[in-house]
Amino acid sequence: MNKSGEAVQNIGHFYKLRQKDIVIVHDDKDILLGELKVQENRGPAGHNGIKSIIEYIGTQDFTRVRIGIASENKKKMSDIPKFVLSKFGVLEKKKLQKSIDEAIDKIMEIIS
Repeated sequence: MNKSGEAVQNIGHFYKLRQKDIVIVHDDKDILLGELKVQENRGPAGHNGIKSIIEYIGTQDFTRVRIGIASENKKKMSDIPKFVLSKFGVLEKKKLQKSIDEAIDKIMEIIS
């Protein structure tokens, strides 16, 4: 994800997409697990993948579907790389699945 800008740019060129027609779905450590935010024309907020996309396509004018992965347990969040790469527990998977289902509904609304 951290270097996804080139791939997004190539896909956009191939399908002749306007930047504002691009929808990026990504995890977000600043949103609690089970929550979802849809935003347009926003900066990267420290997300390296989004930084890369903005750099390659030359704008932040695209839609982001941000799926929360943050834990309410602050100790878990103290080592972000380790946390982001760790496995979800059973209850966390249920919350995540709910977010994914909601994200699918939002994406279908956006592209319809």
